[in-house]
Amino acid sequence: MSKNLFFQKACITFVCLAELSSLASRPPLQTEFPEKCYEEYGCFETGPPFHDNFHRPVSLLPFNKEFLTTKFFLFTPLNPAVPQMIDSTLMSVTNSFFNPYIQTKIIIHGFNVFPTENNAS
Repeated sequence: MSKNLFFQKACITFVCLAELSSLASRPPLQTEFPEKCYEEYGCFETGPPFHDNFHRPVSLLPFNKEFLTTKFFLFTPLNPAVPQMIDSTLMSVTNSFFNPYIQTKIIIHGFNVFPTENNAS
């Protein structure tokens, strides 16, 4: 690559990075952010730190848990092959094989993906 072409590419890259940097440091384009509260989890809003002009210009409120129907599959040394289904209630966790005194690893798969699908990458 010639020195002239290299210099042109370097200048274009610098200008692009400078513009992106200034965009990220600007105040939010949106000044009012909606809020949604859940009794057991507290309140969520779409403003900072969840909103960012550069990394996350669109920030949405979480779906209702009734809509998501989140399921938790618990594998322990007592049930290493077949998961125990638990939900987010204290009673469900208390009555499960979960042991807070041993090492715990939490694996979170993608949104709207069933964990038994063979889609690991």
